[in-house]
Amino acid sequence: MANFDAGIVSSYDVRIPTEQQDALRKLLAQYHFSEVTVELDKDGCLIACGYDTFEVYAYDQDGEPDWDNDVTEEFLEALCPFIPEGAVWKVASVGHEKLRYVSGWVAKVSRSGVAYESLDTP
Repeated sequence: MANFDAGIVSSYDVRIPTEQQDALRKLLAQYHFSEVTVELDKDGCLIACGYDTFEVYAYDQDGEPDWDNDVTEEFLEALCPFIPEGAVWKVASVGHEKLRYVSGWVAKVSRSGVAYESLDTP
């Protein structure tokens, strides 16, 4: 069986208000992102990038990632209050298995909620 190779990237234009940045950093620390980086850059913009699928996991009581508990949707919903009114933070995940089974999606996170679009062809 071949490995599934994936990558993710987000929009780099959503600046989190200064007064909310510490609270967002605390929220980010509650989750494990595998080989993906999700952070605030030096300008306060929320970014995500890496070479893996975008899957988010909570930590168990021992402080280890709970690999059986994918909380990606919960995490994206938790970001909504931090996104400035009128802004949309987008994160895309695209992957393939040996140039076949290409798949992907985009999550668009705004103050009002999360919307998903599939990049798969019908």
